[in-house]
Amino acid sequence: MNESLPERPAPHTEMPERYPLLSEVILPLQAMLALRFYHRLHPDESIDELHPMDVERSIRGKAMERWLDEEGGVALSARFRAYVEDVAHASEHIDLSDVSVLDEILNAIGATGETVH
Repeated sequence: MNESLPERPAPHTEMPERYPLLSEVILPLQAMLALRFYHRLHPDESIDELHPMDVERSIRGKAMERWLDEEGGVALSARFRAYVEDVAHASEHIDLSDVSVLDEILNAIGATGETVH
């Protein structure tokens, strides 16, 4: 009795692009969101929100100050944490190469980006 082994599938040479779960990229995503929010407040500044380490350190610092600021009641960082703690959002896959995704999250947490006077 000669049993033949089942055919092995061909090895995958390319992995399909998979976006990470929001819950997997919380820290880098916060840096991007902080920069995007700061850019909304300062549209004349040249900022690459998708690559925080390429942004001037002083601008990153100002953006994070604003992100953590509780002046208007609840800090945006706290609103974002609440957003992520919602299981429906935490299990979403997120495209970190699309600025409109950042805008969607900022809008969802109530970060209007109105210029502060």
